[in-house]
Amino acid sequence: SSITEGQGGSSSSSSSSSSSSSSSSALSSVLSDAEIQRYMHTVQMQGEVSKCLSGNFKTITSFQLGQVHRVSLFGNNKQKAEVAEAMLIIPNFDLGFRIMQEFRLPVATICIQAATALCRKKQSSRARDLLDSVKGTVGDDDWDSIVLACISVLAQELNEQRQADKLVARLVTLESKVKADIMCGKLKRAYIMAVQEGDRSLVEEVRDHARRAAMSAAGGVLPNPAQAAGGGAGAAGAAGGGNSAAHIVYALCEKYLATGGAKPTPGDLVP
Repeated sequence: SSITEGQGGSSSSSSSSSSSSSSSSALSSVLSDAEIQRYMHTVQMQGEVSKCLSGNFKTITSFQLGQVHRVSLFGNNKQKAEVAEAMLIIPNFDLGFRIMQEFRLPVATICIQAATALCRKKQSSRARDLLDSVKGTVGDDDWDSIVLACISVLAQELNEQRQADKLVARLVTLESKVKADIMCGKLKRAYIMAVQEGDRSLVEEVRDHARRAAMSAAGGVLPNPAQAAGGGAGAAGAAGGGNSAAHIVYALCEKYLATGGAKPTPGDLVP
């Protein structure tokens, strides 16, 4: 009897070993070693995400990130991007950037979404912290896109020109700085930079915005650049002091474009 039992036990053990071997073989036939490692790494990061979310219900509610609970790192790229954005807002910058790198997600796009969400909640200091974390991890063009998005929200949506103006100095390219100055209503500064660079297309962009601003100030009437062509104080006197700063900048842009590069003089931009 004992011999029979021993044989039975041996048979059971052999059967279990065979089953385990078959499972391993089946798994290996589905996933490569590298894929298995990536899967396990994703499981680990998902655990970090879940832990982070569970401890930040207030932020999740405030930023309407409730749907994040329904998505995971095993979803599509849109869902993964939403998780990464949530990590940047919470904030857990390290985890957010690891997710973007692991799944090769569009860093600039996700950072723009997170940074502008913070700006819209008037959490400028946290937005600046995010920018500090992003700096050096993206190229100059992507960096300027992120900063410009923040400036646009602050200056044009929230009318927070002072906060927006603080970010202008962080831009890299002159073109971006000119665009930012236009958003902040700093048309004189934008004009000076554009003409000093000798960039006709930038001067035209400043001219177009100055014309719209001047028309708005004049009740929708298209300004006559000849009234301010003499520049600054003289033009203002000729018009009885009625010229706006935008009108003067518009006239100077027209003069520059007509003459092919007239540099501004110190008196040109006296309002």
